[in-house]
Formats: sequence, C-alpha cells, structure tokens
Amino acid sequence: MSKLLSSTTLSQGTRYTGAFNTDFIVRDVENKMYLIEPYNYPLFQYLFLQKNKSIQTGHPLTKHEWPEDELIPALDTMSAAGTGGSTTMTVTPTEISLYRVGTKIRFEETDETGRVTSIDTSTFVATRDSGNWTNVSNGTNIHLIGEAYTEAQAPTSFVKTSKVMMYNYCQIFSKFVSMSERAVMASMNGGLYGGNDWEYEMDKKAKEIKRDIELAFWFNGSALASSSSNIYTTQTAGVIQQIVDGGGLVQPYEGSIGEDAFDNFLKQKKLGSNNATLFCGVDAAADIEKIVKARYSNIGPVKKYGAIDGSNNVDVITYSAVGKTVDIMRNPLWEGKYAKWAVLLDDEHVKLQHAAPDHKGSRKMRIEQLVKADGTPLKEAQFKSDVGVDVINAKTACILKPSV
Repeated sequence: MSKLLSSTTLSQGTRYTGAFNTDFIVRDVENKMYLIEPYNYPLFQYLFLQKNKSIQTGHPLTKHEWPEDELIPALDTMSAAGTGGSTTMTVTPTEISLYRVGTKIRFEETDETGRVTSIDTSTFVATRDSGNWTNVSNGTNIHLIGEAYTEAQAPTSFVKTSKVMMYNYCQIFSKFVSMSERAVMASMNGGLYGGNDWEYEMDKKAKEIKRDIELAFWFNGSALASSSSNIYTTQTAGVIQQIVDGGGLVQPYEGSIGEDAFDNFLKQKKLGSNNATLFCGVDAAADIEKIVKARYSNIGPVKKYGAIDGSNNVDVITYSAVGKTVDIMRNPLWEGKYAKWAVLLDDEHVKLQHAAPDHKGSRKMRIEQLVKADGTPLKEAQFKSDVGVDVINAKTACILKPSV
C-alpha cells in the first residue's frame, strides 16, 4: 500500500460542512466594491452643469476681477435728535453727501415730509411741506423720496458712489492614483476581489475631488495668493466668506426654522433678481421641508443639475413666498453646526471661475495619464481642476444660521 500524502487524514461517516478543509471552500464574494459617499454635491453640480455659470480667465495667477457698484442709497438715519416747533428744522444725518437742495425727505418716526432748502458740512435745513415739524429722535430713519426742484434751479451737486473692484482666484485641486503594472494586471484579470481596482480608484478619486471642491467653495476664507521662489499657491474665496465680506445679510434664528422666520428671511433679500437658490444643511432642510409640506401638501422634489438622468441628480424643492420663487437643495456635506445653516444665492450673481485651457486641454476638470520618464513600471493618473467661485454683488446673498 502506498503512503498517504503528507497531512492527509482518514475518517468515516457522513461529511458535514464543518468537515471541509477551509482551503477548499470557495469564498462567495460579490465582484463589486460598495463605496459610501454623499448622495450629491449640490453647489458643484449647480455650477459645473450650467453653461451660463462659467467665467474663464487666462491671467497667470488666475486672478479674475469684476467691478461692482450700487444705486445711491434712499435711506439714512438721524445721528442727532431734531427739534420741532417751526416750519424749518436743522437735521444732522449720518451721510450728508446724500442730500442736495431740493431733496425730498420723510421721517419714519413722525411720517412728516419736507424739502431740503440749505446744506452745510454736516447738517441741512429741511422745510416742512405744511405746518410745523415735531421733534424727531436720534436714530430715526430718513427716507429720501426723490427731488422737487424749482423751475429756475441750476443743476445741483453730482452725488456718486465709489465703485469697487472685486477679485477672486482659481484654486488647483488634484487627486492622484498610482499602481504598479503588475497590480494593474492582477486587477484587470480577476486577481482581486471587488472588480477592477484601477477603475474603482479612478472613480473614487473623481468623487473625492468633487467633494473637496464643494467644501472649499463654501468654507474657504478670503482669496489668497502666496509665493515662494516665484511659485504661487492661490486660494479661491469661499461663498460664505464672500457674503460676509461683501455685506450680505447674516440673519440668526433660534430653535428650529418656522414658516414666519423663513418668510421673514426671504423678505430681507431686496437686491438683485427674484431668482434664487437656497442651499441647506440637512437639519435646516428638514425644518424647511415641513413648511413646504404644510403649505403645498406633500409635493415631490424635481431632479435637476445632473449630467444624465439618474440618482446622482440633485433633488430640488421649489418654494414661493413674499414675491420670490426659491429652489431649495439639501447639502449632505455640511456637518456639525453647518447642518443647521442655509445660504441663499442669487442665480444671476454667482459664477464658476475656471482657468483657460492649456496644451493638455481643459483646466476646468480633466484626467491626466502620467508616464514615468525613467521607465519605472507604474501606471499613474491624476484628476486636475483649476477653479473658483465668484459671488458677484454679495449683498444679493443671505445667510440664515442658528443664533448660538
């Protein structure tokens, strides 16, 4: 009788599953990698998938500039109390440059109206339309309601604003994949669980760069350009920082967002267009969706801002109130305290800024296949995006956030 193979044992009776040598059990592994990721990247998709949202720059530092201006204000405040009792009153406004002889005014506190009849360096004299003025408190709003000139009056002083030049930079985002040629071989020929690992890693990096752009576009600080040995690093300004720096409304709320508080927030948007998009953290979105359900019953969202129809499109709920129609989007990437924030952007005043094409093609977003000059047997590639976000006339945008 021949000798048994090394490590072979003999047994009798029924073979049960527990008796199988584990080396001979075929693992039942699904040939697919399941990746956890956010269900969408709303600002990224909103900007990248609309042709009219794009501004191209060929500046060496990708510095894009735009001039901003606004109308002469029609509202001022008293910086000292005004004494009534006669047909004329000496008024100390906050901004004397707004007034010319002939300017019509109305005091909010008393609802009395009159006309500016003389001006000096810090005060003006206003003559009431009829009767005597009553006392006006310090801090009272003065509404400027046009002019009433005499038919013989010469042209008055030119009142003008100081226009400002705003700017932003693009920021270079990059994600890198590197594998040996042998690892690629194994991945392509079933040597690894989870499918083709090169393709999977490329897909994963594509999603990571979208996430990083989304977060930088919201949470970066001010625009920056720094250099070392003439090599520049540029940073695009974040949306929130641009709104704060540009004088946009920042309105706090307490507890949860109710219908009255939300409508009051929308009422504060008085500049720009009536076409706006509200980006919400998931907690803020939950509050606002309750308002929408209560007002309109339970209507379903519309899917927008997707390259193709599918689950990666952004769910958009439309809300109409106080003369505005607002698209509402959840942002699953806002975490911590920002889950309770909401940011209202004017659709006509926000743009994607991107560097102009170079010899390799688009710098808006591209894949570069890299080749090792020394012949090292590696396969490498990177995603590159040279982009920024511009909030133009930031006073048209508003932030709603918890008070604490």
